[in-house]
Amino acid sequence: MTGQNMPQCYSKILKKSTITGLLTFFIFTQNAAAIVPNDASYAYQSKIWQQVGAEAAWEKTTGSADVALAVIDTGLDARHADLAGNLWQNPGEILNGEDDDNNGFVDDINGWNFVEENNNIETPTTDAGDDPGAVHHGTVTAGLAGAVGNNGLYGTGINWQVKIMPLRAIKNNGSGSLLNVAKAVDYAMKKGADVISLSLVGSDQDEFLEKTLRRAYDKGIVLVAAAGNKRKEGEGNLDEYPIYPICADLSAAGSVGSVGENWLLGATSVDGFDRLSDFASYGKCVDLAAPGEGIYSTERYSPAAGYNEQFGGAWGGTSFAVPIVAGAAALVKSARPEWRAKEIINALLSTADKIDAQNPGFAGKLGYGRLNIAKAVDEALKPGALADQFRDVYFISQNVVYRRDLAGDSQTIVSKVGEARALSLAMLDTDADGAREIAVLLQRGKFYYIRLMYANGAFIREFSLPPEIEKKPAVAVEIKAYPAGSGIVARMRKNGDGNDRFYLFDLTGKQKLSVKAARSAAWEMTSAGELALAYANKGKMRLEIRDWKGKRAQSWNLNRGANKIWSLQRANLWGEGAQWALVTARGNDIEYTVADFENSSFFTASIGENKKGVSWGMMIGPLGTLVLPYNSAGGAFGALDGRANGLKYFELPAGMGSAAAD
Repeated sequence: MTGQNMPQCYSKILKKSTITGLLTFFIFTQNAAAIVPNDASYAYQSKIWQQVGAEAAWEKTTGSADVALAVIDTGLDARHADLAGNLWQNPGEILNGEDDDNNGFVDDINGWNFVEENNNIETPTTDAGDDPGAVHHGTVTAGLAGAVGNNGLYGTGINWQVKIMPLRAIKNNGSGSLLNVAKAVDYAMKKGADVISLSLVGSDQDEFLEKTLRRAYDKGIVLVAAAGNKRKEGEGNLDEYPIYPICADLSAAGSVGSVGENWLLGATSVDGFDRLSDFASYGKCVDLAAPGEGIYSTERYSPAAGYNEQFGGAWGGTSFAVPIVAGAAALVKSARPEWRAKEIINALLSTADKIDAQNPGFAGKLGYGRLNIAKAVDEALKPGALADQFRDVYFISQNVVYRRDLAGDSQTIVSKVGEARALSLAMLDTDADGAREIAVLLQRGKFYYIRLMYANGAFIREFSLPPEIEKKPAVAVEIKAYPAGSGIVARMRKNGDGNDRFYLFDLTGKQKLSVKAARSAAWEMTSAGELALAYANKGKMRLEIRDWKGKRAQSWNLNRGANKIWSLQRANLWGEGAQWALVTARGNDIEYTVADFENSSFFTASIGENKKGVSWGMMIGPLGTLVLPYNSAGGAFGALDGRANGLKYFELPAGMGSAAAD
């Protein structure tokens, strides 16, 4: 282990922060005894991990390989024994010289290098003008957030298991362009990062970068940025000398965020006694403090270039407080996979330890206090809204409408439809009282009706579908609720007709609109009341949005084959916007796909076996943030988030037909 003292490096990097259009990270190093690392190297980290409550948090969770943490830095040592096992892998790419996932980056197996514009995410060690601190920097920060834990090697990151997505946007001299950082943020967003660590600062505000960061937050990604180390130069007060991107969320209202909206976490550094480090900046842009002195972590290893250690320190700077906070966010995410940025940020801020008493003169300038990971994880594991996502399920089985109480695992009959055939069911709030009613599509002979009833089965009204549907027997009719419960949409399909016909009825049965469209595999309503139509053709899936005049408003292709599309739902499965969830059959697998077409990203996982005679459906929870796939064979089914994490499992009966959750 090598102690390092690089005041010249520190001075040089500070000067670069004033260059227009450039970003840089800050390093401040301290003297430390030269110690050879061994399996007991955790002893060099134990003090800081105890200070932030990591050891207590590890009793509850040590991280998850389903959580992706992007480190935008100088790259890292991808072959490091303490990092290789936690390195993110692009599920849509193979090493073949082609852009398999069509994202514009060839062979981006583990991330991307935006400096040299290639897929080599390792920090080079032979560049002219290399700064040793910069060469180590990305490996140090990645190790703090996610070095493999409990493996007998070197130290550990806050997350013993996590997926580190390395994105090289900073050069080996410590500088980098705002554009490359924005590109890296965009890449991380589109490839499914949950947290982004930004141990870098710049003096210039950049609208493009800030808008890119804001889009990432809106997608549910936690962003953590450094406060910088300007205090010794007399420019440490960020209220007077703002730097970026940490101060981006204090922009004037009307740009990328409103004043007071905390969508980016700013991290500053404290010592082992929770005192503001003498180099660390402070002010309203700071949200949390974390240890940034006496830091030991993984280092870039390249003996041929003179980098002889794989673990070392002591490092210092707000750069190293950032991955500790980012790592804490990832650890909270592992405890509550369905949480997005807002919930994770609230958990971290609300549980921080107050440190104003240790810092006289800095009250209100160190954010919410010093990070306490143990308390944040405890907060995350408190019973929350998850249990309320799916309370009751209403479904049709053999002409009977049932209500299944998922909490009590009991089932009751809501209504028997003995005189007709029950085909389809939807739930909607017909009277805007906050309680949803049931709509059931019935068939009597060749005629079709829609019956409205209260959740207890009490009759409200019934109306017939128009003669156009009745005069030629339809082979498939299905209903869904129109947005805001203001109407019911019916899809009708006839033998020998290559089109589907859609009808919009108000709640008295009056036909308002109708349109025809090419026969689709599955359909849903958009929040604006347009038709979303899913097609499976020639190894690809396509989604079209059409208005009630038949005009195609939008269309997207998904390069993912499917034999059949069973169900389509629109849900807010990650971020602030909505995505499309599909249950499809592909070969012998039933797959669950979440597609964010506007951001060109998707996630797919196998959730079952494609068996003959077994049909599949999918319900969306009342909060709109989880979906519940199910099949006609019955069994235990998981309420899934955007990455197919089964957050709660429910036992559902065999024979379920059309169903909706309440």
